[in-house]
Amino acid sequence: MPITTAVILAAGLGTRLRPLTWNTPKPLLDVAGKPPVLRIIENMHRAGLTNFLIVIKPEFEKMFRDVIPASFNVTFVHQITASGMTDAILSTRPYIKGDFVVCAGDMIVPEDHVADVVRVHEKQKPFGTLSLFKASIDYVKGMGNVKLDATGTVIKIIEKPPKEQLLSNMYSLPFYVFKAEIFNYLDKCPVSSRGERELQDAIQMAITDKQIVKGVVLNRVFSRDEQEFWRELSSLNITNGKDYFNTCMDVLAGMGVRVPFDLMCTLIEPVMVKENCTISDNALLGPNVIIGKNVSIDSLAEISHAIIQDDCKIGKRCVIDHVIIMAGANIKDGTEIKCKAPEILIIEK
Repeated sequence: MPITTAVILAAGLGTRLRPLTWNTPKPLLDVAGKPPVLRIIENMHRAGLTNFLIVIKPEFEKMFRDVIPASFNVTFVHQITASGMTDAILSTRPYIKGDFVVCAGDMIVPEDHVADVVRVHEKQKPFGTLSLFKASIDYVKGMGNVKLDATGTVIKIIEKPPKEQLLSNMYSLPFYVFKAEIFNYLDKCPVSSRGERELQDAIQMAITDKQIVKGVVLNRVFSRDEQEFWRELSSLNITNGKDYFNTCMDVLAGMGVRVPFDLMCTLIEPVMVKENCTISDNALLGPNVIIGKNVSIDSLAEISHAIIQDDCKIGKRCVIDHVIIMAGANIKDGTEIKCKAPEILIIEK
């Protein structure tokens, strides 16, 4: 039977993205016009998935409902305490009848890769199928590490190993397909040194029990330059402010200029300007600029490599570069806020 159900894990606290996530869950942050959770749903829907279980903190349900169109078949599952991925998946057990997809709410999986992973699982019918990427640098800290055999079968997986315990240059992304029997292993999963039950431990328990787990490698060649590698990887999985910025800019790159009205100011692609903005004719925007709703930008302001959130005021002769300015900020005349790439400054209200 075709797989139709996807679990999207969106109840995390997003602590490494603060202050951006003080009032907005990470999966709802704007990414060039759409939040990650909606981009994930749309990509999965185009790949044939039609039933979505979204694990959230209950106090944010209205915010999620406001951004996800009612045309999608969505059920919200509440996770009161953010106690890790394993417990979040376990909370969906009453709704799962067969094989299902699991995706982190900050992982914008390319549409073709969603289809590839699901297709392999449907055709080969293993216990689980993992999304993998091949690293082009010596060591990727903080990612699940995998060893494959010649048939693409996962023979070992370990969560966030130190360099001396590295299995290979193949790593796991937070996108999976499982049989419903995964819940049996999640139940037995021990608490790790991080204080959580690790999904990778449950997968390894299944492998030890002779369950077949397949790996599908993302069709993407990453840079051998370490700095550029991390920039490319961050556009797949939003962890911190720099990751968020890079994801926004990568999405924006395919858009060119997106403005809801005629602008007389100078625009250098790519630039996105949302509605109800007032922008001086002699301002300079771009490249790589996203302007939120109800933003005012005064004369001779120069903005590049920046995200200006809703309801901000940018004064005369301001220079802003490699900066995220949070909603409601008032930047006074003549202010210069520049950060040396690849760092990103986050300016609060």
